[in-house]
Amino acid sequence: MTLPKAGVVGQTIEVTSGTIRPGDVLNIGGQAFQVLNLIELPAQGKALRFTTGEVLNMHSKTRLTVVRAARRW
Repeated sequence: MTLPKAGVVGQTIEVTSGTIRPGDVLNIGGQAFQVLNLIELPAQGKALRFTTGEVLNMHSKTRLTVVRAARRW
């Protein structure tokens, strides 16, 4: 996981395959995984590729809780 930079605050939000973004951080089994990029799958699913190289296929109806960096202005 990448540590937040100065001026960056993380907020916990619920996402779907339509709202997840690169940079979001998922906690899976006590490990933090940062989304590197997304690949479109059939039926509106997404394959999430993490900075560690692992891939998670996300169904269109799956809901996950992530930490998303929000910049302070």
